[in-house]
Amino acid sequence: MHHNPKISIIIPALNEEESIEQVLNDIPGEIVEEVIVVDNGSSDNTVTVSKGLGANVILEPLKGMVLPASEEYQFLSNILIL
Repeated sequence: MHHNPKISIIIPALNEEESIEQVLNDIPGEIVEEVIVVDNGSSDNTVTVSKGLGANVILEPLKGMVLPASEEYQFLSNILIL
């Protein structure tokens, strides 16, 4: 029996309302267990669109790429950061 572990994808985002839908829809659900959008304070509808498409959203006040070292990410074992 061959076991393929599913992965979690973390997508950093800032004002990605116009592109986040395509990104989320292009993720292959058969190998991805969870999608997390880390929003850096978007002033558009990035958070609303992401949640509406089933992504978990974390609001990250620190600007820039925040690596998954904080407590919010400790439960993940197979991570892919886009």
